[in-house]
Amino acid sequence: MEVSGDTAAEPVGRAAPAGGDALDYDALDYTDRLDYTDKEKELGTIPLRGIVSYMVTPLDDDMHVDERATRRLVERLIESGVDGLSPLGFVGETTYATGEQKRELVRIVVDQVAGRVPVVPGVLAASTSEAAALCEDVRELGAAGIVAMCQTWGEVTQDELVRHFARMAASTDLPVTIYRQPALGATLDVASIGRLAALPNVCYLKDASGKTGFLLSVQGQVGDAVGIFAASAHIPALVLQMGGLGWMSGPACVIPATARDFYRYAVSGAQEDMWKLQRAIWPLCSFFGQHSSSVVAKTALAMNGMPVGPWFEPQTRLHSGEEDELRQILSRIRQVRREMGLDSEVL
Repeated sequence: MEVSGDTAAEPVGRAAPAGGDALDYDALDYTDRLDYTDKEKELGTIPLRGIVSYMVTPLDDDMHVDERATRRLVERLIESGVDGLSPLGFVGETTYATGEQKRELVRIVVDQVAGRVPVVPGVLAASTSEAAALCEDVRELGAAGIVAMCQTWGEVTQDELVRHFARMAASTDLPVTIYRQPALGATLDVASIGRLAALPNVCYLKDASGKTGFLLSVQGQVGDAVGIFAASAHIPALVLQMGGLGWMSGPACVIPATARDFYRYAVSGAQEDMWKLQRAIWPLCSFFGQHSSSVVAKTALAMNGMPVGPWFEPQTRLHSGEEDELRQILSRIRQVRREMGLDSEVL
């Protein structure tokens, strides 16, 4: 991504240098900040870049989607400066939610966003045909793209995986992000990603393996036919330095302002500040990887004054020592923000 103007924006909470010509990033329309790929131009959709926050699924005590809490969360994330929202990822408990809950959540999020940033829901279902139908549903609900997933049991071949993702892509004219998540079972190899990259609306890849060398191999295979997003299992700063388009992140739901500042430092070339925030963020990423990501996110949001209700069973709460560790991680991020001259009242 390239930012128009002589210099990139200062992150939120920090003033531009006195007498400088720093670009006011937030004064730009979203599309004015971007270079479009050939696929994006052909599709005519808003490109996906920057901090794409995975969203928790707020629930009430009866385990229905909590509309009020969902709308509050959307507003907090957008006000914090995220560049996109992705409900129904891992942190959104997509493996537990019913089809009705999934559609209701997407409806509320799309309505509340009202076109301000792209909404790219995760699509995961028990079968390929059901996943393809859900792709059609989220398009009708106003999604700007989909994050395609596949959950497998037993042995599945690469040809079968490719057919699954290809059918999902064929079921919609929206841009597709392929989500490669080892926790869901069989995963695409580099050659299979290359085959999918030839499809006109497969635009992006998010890989959660934590193997950054795999991303380099993908880049060597597909070039710029598919843009790469960092997952929290990777070190996002390294993925951005190798040409990644952004960070699609569960932790960004908890620390949206910090994720935003981190990304703005990265694209403006402020390497020292970028790495200061990366080092502060990494313990939270690691904590997400060690525990249920949805439980961690919902617990952290409650700690930050944004209660979003319970989580689906059989997930259970963090024990007191784990909650203390999480609280300390968040406190350390605040401290680093304060030391850097950023607003420490927000995360």
